Amino acid sequence: MKIQLASKNLIPMISKTGNGQIVFDLMLHGLLITNTGKHEKTIKKISLSLIKGKQEIETRIIHDTQLKKEVKALRKNLLSNIPEFIGIKFSKKLPKSLNLVNTLKIKNTESIITAHEYFHLRNTIIPTKIEIKVLFQEGNKKKEEKQYFQLRTHICKNKYIFPLKGKIVCLAGPGCGDGHHRSVTSQEFAYDFVSLNKECDMTMGKGNANSKFHAFGDSVIAPASGRIIFAKDGIKDNNKLGDVPPITLDKIKKWGLDHVFPGNIVIIKHANDEYSLMAHLKKGSIKVKKGQRVKKGEVVGELGNTGNSTAPHLHYHLMDADNMFWGRSIPIKFENIRIIGMKDLEASHPNEEFNNNINVLIDPIVKTV
Repeated sequence: MKIQLASKNLIPMISKTGNGQIVFDLMLHGLLITNTGKHEKTIKKISLSLIKGKQEIETRIIHDTQLKKEVKALRKNLLSNIPEFIGIKFSKKLPKSLNLVNTLKIKNTESIITAHEYFHLRNTIIPTKIEIKVLFQEGNKKKEEKQYFQLRTHICKNKYIFPLKGKIVCLAGPGCGDGHHRSVTSQEFAYDFVSLNKECDMTMGKGNANSKFHAFGDSVIAPASGRIIFAKDGIKDNNKLGDVPPITLDKIKKWGLDHVFPGNIVIIKHANDEYSLMAHLKKGSIKVKKGQRVKKGEVVGELGNTGNSTAPHLHYHLMDADNMFWGRSIPIKFENIRIIGMKDLEASHPNEEFNNNINVLIDPIVKTV
């Protein structure tokens, strides 16, 4: 039995509040478990333990009933047994010989992907590794396979400013837990940014048109200096709130998946192999070209509502490679913001408590300074 991470790696978020409380946050996107032996094996349960030294901080047991549901659901959602499609979810190129099945009874060379788990701990000892135990039956014998994976935080190698100016609500960020961004490795630490007016209103007047959003058409700026490695314009904006046209094969053939899905898009390569991705930009607004050098704060386009977007917003994330599907999303800290409000009201003084780290908060409102 071989146990591997389905994702490229594991990146925990660790924050310390002003009153000394530790916040530990980790997404395990999945485990790739392969039968490397000759005989059929039936997986009974999986144990996940967060550990520091010899101390077990938290343990979760996933029993076969839950595992069966996870295996079948994930196999169905991945649409096909083509490793290229499976790899996009995990930012990892899996072997073409991968033989993925949707049962806990796995024969020689067969694999399953399971154990999608989110950990959120407060006021805790910081784990340094996760221990995986797979308990299975082979014939009449009960057996166990064990594997450890190290937990290493990521620290930005460059300094970044916010890609918008003014007051902004930061939606669907990593602090929201197991959401539509966090569940996919390539977008794990992504945000949906929406500009607000001075009174922190998102919209004006009645109606759902793009023009009713204060954010629509706002300037999007480079968070740090770098070189444009990808810039695509031309897709028209979706008409209004909730109007998301389907992604069809004809559209993919015309625009390419890396354009039709994010809409109009700019990717900047910064120093130290860190990359900013900015998506859903307004049609006709992109002001940069591939190969062009840009300075920190330079306007690259305007906030729009293109591609797989339900309303005007800027999708932004930092990643470790130049491709939106294979690049692994990494946490970012912005140098020029102040938190002025948030849904998570347990911190009475959010700036002092969280040191302007929005990654651990639910939908905070920030102001650029």
